[in-house]
Amino acid sequence: MLGFHAQQAVEKSLKAVLASREIEFPRTQDLTLLFSLAERHGVAAPRDLAEADALTPWAVEFRYEESLGKPLDRDAALHLVERVEAWATEVVETAPPSG
Repeated sequence: MLGFHAQQAVEKSLKAVLASREIEFPRTQDLTLLFSLAERHGVAAPRDLAEADALTPWAVEFRYEESLGKPLDRDAALHLVERVEAWATEVVETAPPSG
């Protein structure tokens, strides 16, 4: 279940970044797509956060009770979520005012 929650935390952080910059995004759980959408609009994430896309398959693991067949490194996942959230917070707080 940690994989699902880690994926959700990263997904919501990315969507907050996109929303803060008024970038439209589709209903998706694909972290690679969300990162690339931000980058295409000039909001590039630090390269070390690219590994977060490995959490994408965990979006369905909890919902559909499918096994991914590979264990999740819990400490690494938690550390990754913390790094993504810190980056997202910085981007959201520095977003230019809308209007």
